Amino acid sequence: MATDKEAPLGSIENPIKFGDQDFKTLLEECLKSGELFADPDFPADQKSIGMPEDPDPKKEIKWQRPKEISENAVFVEGTTGTTDICQGQLGNCWLLAALSCLTMHPTQFVKVVPPNQSLSKPYAGIFYFRFWQYGEWVEVVVDDRLPVREGRLLFSYSHTRNEYWSALVEKAYAKLVGSYGSLKGGNISEGMEDFTGGIAYSMDVSSRTPRVLWRSLTAALSRGSLLSCFIEASSYRDIGKVTGNGLIKGHAYAITDTDKVTKASDEILLLRLRNPWGFVEYRGPWSDKGKEWDAVDKAEKERIELKSKEDGEFWISAEDFSSLFDIVELCSINPDTLVEGNTPASPASPASPSTWTISEHEGLWLQGVCLSRDFFIKNRPVGRSGKYKSQRGVWRKLHLDPGNYIIVASTYRPNQPGDFFIRIFSKTGNTLGTQDFTCASSFLPVMATPVSPEDQLKVQKTFDEVSGPSIFFQYDEDSSGTMSPFELSTALQAVGMQCDNKGGPAAV
Repeated sequence: MATDKEAPLGSIENPIKFGDQDFKTLLEECLKSGELFADPDFPADQKSIGMPEDPDPKKEIKWQRPKEISENAVFVEGTTGTTDICQGQLGNCWLLAALSCLTMHPTQFVKVVPPNQSLSKPYAGIFYFRFWQYGEWVEVVVDDRLPVREGRLLFSYSHTRNEYWSALVEKAYAKLVGSYGSLKGGNISEGMEDFTGGIAYSMDVSSRTPRVLWRSLTAALSRGSLLSCFIEASSYRDIGKVTGNGLIKGHAYAITDTDKVTKASDEILLLRLRNPWGFVEYRGPWSDKGKEWDAVDKAEKERIELKSKEDGEFWISAEDFSSLFDIVELCSINPDTLVEGNTPASPASPASPSTWTISEHEGLWLQGVCLSRDFFIKNRPVGRSGKYKSQRGVWRKLHLDPGNYIIVASTYRPNQPGDFFIRIFSKTGNTLGTQDFTCASSFLPVMATPVSPEDQLKVQKTFDEVSGPSIFFQYDEDSSGTMSPFELSTALQAVGMQCDNKGGPAAV
């Protein structure tokens, strides 16, 4: 007699239990004992906050359950939507922008936020969520004690103030990465990947005309992709600066919809964006109170649900978007999205779905395992991942002839051990195997010689005279406020400095 096979461990149907905590088992134990769940793995203390404690007694943090904060607290109020998520006193716009995008795709949303969770009976103060981590879905259990200051949620909250699902998702993700403080600053693409298991990548807004860009983003949304965008900050001081038209530099916005309206005889292409703060909106043409809407038919305005409300969400024309924003971050479930030449003319005529074969491999690079110099001399590479960036992952699309290929994982600094995870999406079948290579005795791992204090002072003096710290902001390509080794090397070269073979910078 046939029996149902258990889903593979790490699949969405059978996720890995984070910290070996099983939601159903813990729920049953709490209901049986009559005690509300108190998570020992993520306690209600300063360690879980992950930031220094404020000495001001008025700013003391208390941990309270939703019903203790609001008498009318619910897990979900009505339906989930983009306005359910507002950023609190934590610099995690990257995560909340990704979460706003997720609410627009119900089939993806329920993977992260499983349904049938409630603050009503049976209630035990325990909830669970799922996140994708390097090829595997992980289930994270949390209690519902949330950090509160002066009667209000300290971090993420809902616009209605009575809804708590978004605050609990944020807590679960904080537990996954170690603390709330670990959420401060991040890449939008990583949040979108962890909510979908998709492929995240960046696109320069200037790489397409406004009309082509609008069509591409429309197609991506129709395929279930998560989209966000930001304006690059020219310096660290500019991050968070509000411009004259109400946009914020170095800040993540969710792209939640595209549409078009007719003004007189002109067709206007629009994009709908949301600021995860839940307030501070764009004030230019086609914004909530823009005079351009006066010439648009009332039925059209009702169709696109135009709201003159300070909720962080607004419309902007494709032309203005292209002139004001710099980068779009995308996360698609498969590589079809945003492929040049495969973009439909309108959302009503999507391209036929393609079948992709997915191969995955987790690996570890250790010292003493490498390919010889001769191999790289005799074998010409057919593709590279590009320059090193301070990002978790990279991707490339290649057209390859049938044959055997080797994928070489590498880090910017030599001889550093590291884990890696590779996914291959192919239109035809592939066999992903592994092979260990032992270094020849003539290739010895050598670490860079530490820079002496004297050399450090000399370089600092020369660098300050030539350019000063502003060069860092110019070459901080992802506006992260930090410098990857590649970005630092590029910045040094721009002011006439380069690294010598001893590993330290040298003035030339």
